[in-house]
Amino acid sequence: MKRFILAKSMLGMVLTASLAVSSVASADSLLVNFTADLTAATYNGPSDVSPYTPGTAVNLFAATQPDVIRADGQFYLKDWDGSDGTFTTNVTPGSRFLLHSPLIERVEIDTWRAEGPSDHGTLTGLGNPISQRKKFLLPTNSTYGSASITIANGALTDISYNLDFSQPGVPPFQGAAGNPAFSNIKFNEISLSTDNTAVFGAAQTYTIGTDDDAVVYGLNTQLSTGSFPPGVLNGTVIDTTRGMLRDEILNNIDEIGGSTPNISSDGRQNGIALSSADSPSSGPVYLQDPFLGESGTLTVFDASAITVGLDISVVPEPTTAMIAVLGSLLVVSVRRRA
Repeated sequence: MKRFILAKSMLGMVLTASLAVSSVASADSLLVNFTADLTAATYNGPSDVSPYTPGTAVNLFAATQPDVIRADGQFYLKDWDGSDGTFTTNVTPGSRFLLHSPLIERVEIDTWRAEGPSDHGTLTGLGNPISQRKKFLLPTNSTYGSASITIANGALTDISYNLDFSQPGVPPFQGAAGNPAFSNIKFNEISLSTDNTAVFGAAQTYTIGTDDDAVVYGLNTQLSTGSFPPGVLNGTVIDTTRGMLRDEILNNIDEIGGSTPNISSDGRQNGIALSSADSPSSGPVYLQDPFLGESGTLTVFDASAITVGLDISVVPEPTTAMIAVLGSLLVVSVRRRA
């Protein structure tokens, strides 16, 4: 299980973020964390399942948990030396991307699994100690869509992302097995945009390997955990940091008393002497230290005021009553999804 593209009433999210930053210190690695908001203007789909149509099941759901229609994201660039240019996932070495929403669940993410209990107190989203096969959601170096950042005159000036589900090689959203809420919903496109309104704040810098343990990497949500389904929280590590990953990969004893890393592609390696890799699609592997070989400065930006776009349709053309039922089923399935 490498990545899942689970979607709901949010799709089409065209992710284009214009970032205006005054200056950026030269760094060996760059991390941009962002949150993005779906709006009535960026939702394109049937009004009967819209979170902006009063009285719909999704609208009532979002009224109690507004963060269900927001998203967390990261763009990570390893070994950035301060050079100008445009850096793009699937093209630029060292570029990684994460996009995650409580409603969509996983979009662009690598899913890794715990080998067993942690020697360092790592917990799930519900605050329970991790056990075998609990999920670590980390940025992926092989995105289905295309994400990029642009650096000009030493400043971060743009971040963009687009996922078109009609393109060859992009796995279609199939929905949960046997879940009628998804059988009629077609997801078309996901995108982000900022319209020059993004707020990135001042750059924060850290010395890699010295004071960067608390820096986020992977799902370290800025959204309310109340917006996440309990089943997801029970099986997912939420507050992932660089220090946590170093502990679980480099300083942990796995569940059978061996010395293999505590994170692998499926959580069932059980101390077998296998190679490590930076992607779970490599087969039965342990997670390689994603910060291996890094040194120098890590520059971090925390961005906000980014807009998520969503494009969905319902096929075949349903009746209003059918769409209303789909919306209700959709919300129920989100709250119960594991």
